[in-house]
Amino acid sequence: MDIGKNVVSFYKELEIFCSEVQINPEKVIVIGASKKQNLESIQSAYSSGLKHFGENFLQEAEPKIRALGLAPCWHFIGSIQSKKAKKIS
Repeated sequence: MDIGKNVVSFYKELEIFCSEVQINPEKVIVIGASKKQNLESIQSAYSSGLKHFGENFLQEAEPKIRALGLAPCWHFIGSIQSKKAKKIS
């Protein structure tokens, strides 16, 4: 599976849909769930246009954020444990 090609294809479909419903596609934020994905896949998706990524677990997100930096916009999706909330914010 080529993540980069999938991202490009998705954005093309999104543009068509936005055109049909008269929404500016630049106003739509797409968040790719990067949980369980390796750095290479995330980098490929980022290079192909996906700029927002969602993680479920801080312990899985931290090494990815350290490796890729803050250029991608990171989001936490799902429930956040109260003991982790301070570190996430």
